Amino acid sequence: MGSERYTKVGMPTTEGIDILYYDGRCAMCSREIAFLKRHADEHLCFQDIHIGNLPADVTKQQALEVLHLRSADGAWHKGINATLGAWSHTRYKWVVSPLRVSWLRPLFDRLYAAWANRRYCRLYQKADGSPQDSHV
Repeated sequence: MGSERYTKVGMPTTEGIDILYYDGRCAMCSREIAFLKRHADEHLCFQDIHIGNLPADVTKQQALEVLHLRSADGAWHKGINATLGAWSHTRYKWVVSPLRVSWLRPLFDRLYAAWANRRYCRLYQKADGSPQDSHV
């Protein structure tokens, strides 16, 4: 599924739509995206960053490093904020509600940053820390 939704007359539209940019080569990410695709409302679209074009204001490497969501108003949400935004389009938003607890948020932000960095390095860096050519 691309990032575009279509009106009844077949014209592409992203008006009123949040777009979640995800890494389709990440097995764990793909499982979560599959769940979200089954349960999200019509106001959330999904874009695998390896397929199609990214907006000019985000690079592929940035999108690979952390989850990105572009909200309908054009604002970018990254990491946990992207997760919260995506899950808010489901009836299961309560699953991620602990991420909103203000006194726990610094801990969750550090955990997410560490996990995202480890995931990125495991999938897209050689053992010596240099980037693999396959992701660009």
